[in-house]
Amino acid sequence: MKNKIAFLLSVFSLLGYTILAQDWETTFPSDTVIGATGLTMGLRVQTLDDGYLLGGEISYFTGAPRDYFRLAKTDLQGNTLWQHTYHVGEVNHELFNYLNVFPSGEIILAGTNGSSPHAKMVDTDGEIIWEKTFQNDPNYTVQYGIEYSDSTFILMGYSSIGFVGELTLFLLKIDIEGNLLWEKNLSTTNIGIPSAIELTSDGGFAIIGTLNSLISLVKLNAQGDMEWGQAYQISDDDRGSILKQTSDNGFIIGGSTHGIDNNFFPVMIKTDSFGLAKWIKIEHDLSGGITAIHQTPDDGYMATGAIKGFWNFSTNGFIMKTNNEGEVEWSQDLNLENKQIADIKPTTDGGYILAGRSNQEMLLKKIGGTTSVKSIFQNVQVEVFPNPMSDQTIFKFNPSNFKTKHLQIFDSKGSLVFEETFSNNSFIFYGKYFNSGIYFYQIKNKMNIIGSGKLVIKH
Repeated sequence: MKNKIAFLLSVFSLLGYTILAQDWETTFPSDTVIGATGLTMGLRVQTLDDGYLLGGEISYFTGAPRDYFRLAKTDLQGNTLWQHTYHVGEVNHELFNYLNVFPSGEIILAGTNGSSPHAKMVDTDGEIIWEKTFQNDPNYTVQYGIEYSDSTFILMGYSSIGFVGELTLFLLKIDIEGNLLWEKNLSTTNIGIPSAIELTSDGGFAIIGTLNSLISLVKLNAQGDMEWGQAYQISDDDRGSILKQTSDNGFIIGGSTHGIDNNFFPVMIKTDSFGLAKWIKIEHDLSGGITAIHQTPDDGYMATGAIKGFWNFSTNGFIMKTNNEGEVEWSQDLNLENKQIADIKPTTDGGYILAGRSNQEMLLKKIGGTTSVKSIFQNVQVEVFPNPMSDQTIFKFNPSNFKTKHLQIFDSKGSLVFEETFSNNSFIFYGKYFNSGIYFYQIKNKMNIIGSGKLVIKH
């Protein structure tokens, strides 16, 4: 990957001060319990205080449907603590699409069982507590899920009667015990095939989809009634995949757009709170479509991608970081490595955890962040205020026995952008001369690092 922050941090290991960088990946091989090699994929990932959960599915090509939910837990370094594949050996067609952890520790897995929405609750060791199937008729396909703070969750998807029946968008609200609280069915006239749902700040919902080869966005109120809809045309074949509400109550949309020679390129759309497009960016140096997107602390975006077909992902995998205008700051093309990324989440150490597939195996990939920061200079306290900053911030030492201190500031690409030596117990740094974004600072006395951290500049 270009400009790895983790590589920069990994070299800051000097005399009593250690920063351990986190940049790793691990795979979970297909098992052969029923005598056939399976195709596995990780679709969702969840950050825990003590590690990560990777949820996905495994499919065996044995004639009768044998598709199962799969769940793995790792520690913070990606070492497997346990993994489960549920109902292996049975004739089953379970397609996974939702993962969540409740505050009490129980884990919800959900998706489609045959033609019906299905959910399982498992305990902290992955053992099933309950599982339920909802709405056996007509045909239901779960596409995505979201959760509330009160330990309830929504499953969203579409249903149809027969193979050519009219599509209906459905919302199912389910509590922690698996009880169906309510169901809402809506026309797909304004959304087409829905792909993802987002809980909005007003208690309503936003849904992204694909409508007649256009990217579609609809806003619902808290009761699931339509408020407004928008559609965006970029080419003759556009597909909406994912959306997130942004800090300004607008939306960031990820999808794909058709290019030359039947290629598809990642596309991002930033909208206001009513879905009106502010900008549209196409990344022609990558291929495929965006499958997950996350707003970063500098108001930019981290996006990952691949195109998921009926059985698997295409080979078009990538990771990219943009600024708040959608301009790419760095990207990593995983095409030649045959790695596809389906989900991304921020981690507790400031990095990101990604879920996907590598060849025939589930993939968990960590980028950026640090696992620990330890210093023998415990009597040194460095205050940085304000942080985030705009025009200026102050570095203050209280107390300090070091006469000289050397401040270095690095940008998000790991490049040194500022350094200064000073002897006072405070130093004013003027950020008005630097672009908005995430920066990292370290303060040294001779060869010893006596302070470090993250600095956010917002203009």
